[in-house]
Amino acid sequence: MSLVVRLLCLAMLLALLPISVWVFGWHWQISQSLGERQPWFWLTLTGSFPFALLTTAAALLFLHWRLKWSRQQLLRHGACLLLALLAGAGVKSYLKWHFKEARPYVQYLDKTHNADFYQDSATRQRQLIDKSPIPQWLKRHWRAERGYSLPSGHSQFAASLALYAGVLLWLAGAWGSLLLVLAWALVVMGSRLLLGMHWPSDLLLSIVLSCLLIWPALRLGNGKAVS
Repeated sequence: MSLVVRLLCLAMLLALLPISVWVFGWHWQISQSLGERQPWFWLTLTGSFPFALLTTAAALLFLHWRLKWSRQQLLRHGACLLLALLAGAGVKSYLKWHFKEARPYVQYLDKTHNADFYQDSATRQRQLIDKSPIPQWLKRHWRAERGYSLPSGHSQFAASLALYAGVLLWLAGAWGSLLLVLAWALVVMGSRLLLGMHWPSDLLLSIVLSCLLIWPALRLGNGKAVS
């Protein structure tokens, strides 16, 4: 089975989350249950800067141990993965500026306060957030992430890391580790929905972009070992 087929299979598994949300018609909304979602915030932090750097380092060290990489292999794979992640960050920033899609919580604020969030000053944006009936930890998170929605940077990071590691673990037959990596990526993506930060379409585009970026990174990281 080729690298591309493995990559697409794993991407399709990740895509089941946003597709399922669409099919079942789930929509984020303000509710009392938001106060119970703080564990999801902690999970989302694994894809937030600067914690994402620690997550990446931990993933590479785990792969180094699990796949018995040499030091040279670790450096090569680390460089290829980091290049893919940096390229993804650049593409993500451009697309956010291009699409200018409002986040779910921003649409809620605009509708509730008859506002135009992205046209308001930073001070006014923070004031609107502070008026929301949500926990303080979520207010801090919203205040820290007031940019556009499409695509999801956290989801793209999680998908990229999971796809890169997942293909390598699949090749090694490390099925337990593969499931663990996929589960982590899914909960990070799910946290973005539950915290009012992204739409299912944001997650889906992020997965597509991750595939496009991770494929050449894997080819370079593995050399001629994988076709």
